Amino acid sequence: MKRLLACIALMAAIGGAQATGIASYLAQVDLAAEGQSQARLQLQLDDASAGAVLIPLAPSLRPAGAVKVESAPLGTQVRTVTVGESPHLELVLPEGVEKAVPVAVSFTVKELIAAPRERARGKKTLPADSRLLDHSFVNTQPIAIGSYRFKVTLPEGTRVHVVREQSPRTRRTEIEPRVALNGADGRQGAVLQLGEVRQGDRASMSLEVVADRRALSWLIVGLGLALAYLVGFRDLVARPEP
Repeated sequence: MKRLLACIALMAAIGGAQATGIASYLAQVDLAAEGQSQARLQLQLDDASAGAVLIPLAPSLRPAGAVKVESAPLGTQVRTVTVGESPHLELVLPEGVEKAVPVAVSFTVKELIAAPRERARGKKTLPADSRLLDHSFVNTQPIAIGSYRFKVTLPEGTRVHVVREQSPRTRRTEIEPRVALNGADGRQGAVLQLGEVRQGDRASMSLEVVADRRALSWLIVGLGLALAYLVGFRDLVARPEP
């Protein structure tokens, strides 16, 4: 009961300023091989006004520590709050803020990749060396989000084996896929994207992540071919020119 009353009080406190909209929402995570990872949130607010604004977060992106403001109007305050059971960022914009406001914050998150759950009979749903990266975002606020993107960069030496889930299904009017795989600096990544996320809309993906052994396999194949060439044509290679 106390939690419900606290949620109602919080929603009432920010009711006047919640007219502030979110034109674009970009969440980026650089996954560490072990321990906590670094997350960064970039927002483009429109019709901004002074006061508190609630920014919904995916449960997997609940900050593990303090939230650092990287770019925002002078005097902007931020803190982590929980509404119901969902994590949110509460931004408090200062007086005299512009209508269009870019905001960037960063924070650490706990491990996003987990081992597959075991079935009742002791069998795992995935091979032993596989890991799952699950991400689910729901817009809990009455103001629609113009566009939502979640970008994740995998640790070095890992890759996406298969996209197990992507939701919602890609609409016929959409050109880009719901989940796209990419890469940079020798590391693979994935992007979850959805336009016009209304209240209650959900964007999610589930990735099966495995160790990247392809480079080693190609090296072994190359060495084998080179050895076969030397053995098969050793007379030609060793014959001196006249």
